[in-house]
Amino acid sequence: MDITITNYVLVPPATAIPHHLLWLSNIDLYTKMHSVTAYLYKPVQHSDMQAVCQTLREALSKVLVHFYPLAGRLITDETARISVNCNSEGVLFLEAFTDLKIDDLEDFESSSELQS
Repeated sequence: MDITITNYVLVPPATAIPHHLLWLSNIDLYTKMHSVTAYLYKPVQHSDMQAVCQTLREALSKVLVHFYPLAGRLITDETARISVNCNSEGVLFLEAFTDLKIDDLEDFESSSELQS
């Protein structure tokens, strides 16, 4: 399975968010998991994929205004407390293409190839 990443960019919130730190609660610190999400779409016939990706980036940017901590970074302070640095750095947005068809994936389950 060949997957070609054609573009990657950090998408910041659409409007400026005041820079601040959010301390994580003890419950936040207890759970140690990371979720990787892949969205797969069947293209509309003769669709302009650059325009589709641009629309998705703009929508993500608008959503991040309301969910701005997701556009920040985790940091550890001098007391080893973990916080979210709400710096509006942005969320990584990848554009990728493959010669596979969605139907080829059948009952799609995440594989190590997609996680690399």
